[in-house]
Amino acid sequence: MYDLSTLDCLDFSKEKFQLNKLHEQYSKGNSIYAMFSGVSEPRTGVYFNKKVLQDAGIDPESIYDMQKDGTWTWDKFDELMGKCQRDTDNDGTDDVYGLTLNESNMTNVAVFSNGGSYVGKDDKGYFYNLEAPETVEALEWVVKMFDKYDNHDPEGAEWDYYKEEFLNGSVAFMVEDEYAGTPGNFLADMQDEVGFVMFPKGPKKNDYINIWSNNPAAIPGCYDADRAWKIAFAWNLYTDEPAGYDAFNGFPGRAREGIFDSRACDETIPMMSDPKNGTIAFHGMIPNMDIGPDFTWNIAPGAVVSEQIEAIADTWKQYIDDANK
Repeated sequence: MYDLSTLDCLDFSKEKFQLNKLHEQYSKGNSIYAMFSGVSEPRTGVYFNKKVLQDAGIDPESIYDMQKDGTWTWDKFDELMGKCQRDTDNDGTDDVYGLTLNESNMTNVAVFSNGGSYVGKDDKGYFYNLEAPETVEALEWVVKMFDKYDNHDPEGAEWDYYKEEFLNGSVAFMVEDEYAGTPGNFLADMQDEVGFVMFPKGPKKNDYINIWSNNPAAIPGCYDADRAWKIAFAWNLYTDEPAGYDAFNGFPGRAREGIFDSRACDETIPMMSDPKNGTIAFHGMIPNMDIGPDFTWNIAPGAVVSEQIEAIADTWKQYIDDANK
């Protein structure tokens, strides 16, 4: 990749870069190797089935109200899942469940929602952060939530069974990416009305967080300086907003074409793209480090977090050392 920091036609202090921070993710030292322009795509949040909540005596609008006033926390999420999960026919088996999901989605966002991460970055380079107190606290909390509310997949079920389970209306909450509810994606078949909020904040975090992941634009490193400059100059003009549309966020408009209600479009999705609620992750920048099969796929009902950390710690530390070299 070409070092974009050497091209004087690019100014990474401009708002269109600061709105997504992707250039910080793809940087090393003073060099920058990729960029993205404009508002960041919203990512992982919490869908909720309004009918299931109402049947449990919960006003669905109260979740939006908590998000708005800053009281939407892990504890409130736990409390609401507990109220929704119940045995409706008194046969000793729950008929309505609190939670369904691809567990890795919740594991990752929970870690960041508590101020943790798998890999950090400072002036010296990347550093191992899996055993930071904030990270471990989040991992142990998600296992508790999985044990209480997510241990109900039928034997032999496919990994994406959670989609069917949420669509059939027997689950209150699903942690999933925003795009799942946009036109052409699986929630288009949802019959019950749903809401959508940001993931609740953990005890070590003062505000909600969204892990941004946008498509990077790069210039091949084999191009000479003149060609690289011309490409960057053209791309920079192409990605400038027209006058009057500065920092335009088109994602709420896309959401309105999907299954989202008005408060998700007006409140949640703009919040997900707000720089104060967004962050970038560095674990994807470490060669050979694949957090799914390496680790997060094993954070499931019944998991012992300390054992899973011990199994991968030395390997990840070596990967990070190699990346810094």
